[in-house]
Amino acid sequence: MYNKNKGFEYEKIAKKYLRYNNYKILEVNFISKFGEIDIIAEKNDRLHFIEVKGRINAK
Repeated sequence: MYNKNKGFEYEKIAKKYLRYNNYKILEVNFISKFGEIDIIAEKNDRLHFIEVKGRINAK
């Protein structure tokens, strides 16, 4: 459960960053037969498929 909560927090940070940089969030946690995409966003008529990763310590 800890990892899922951390993942949610990292996604929240990523969405905030994207919105600040004028990306339009189209979909979050999109699931298809090929797998899951954390965030689908659009900027300047281009689609961006974003996988969010996080790390506890910076090594």
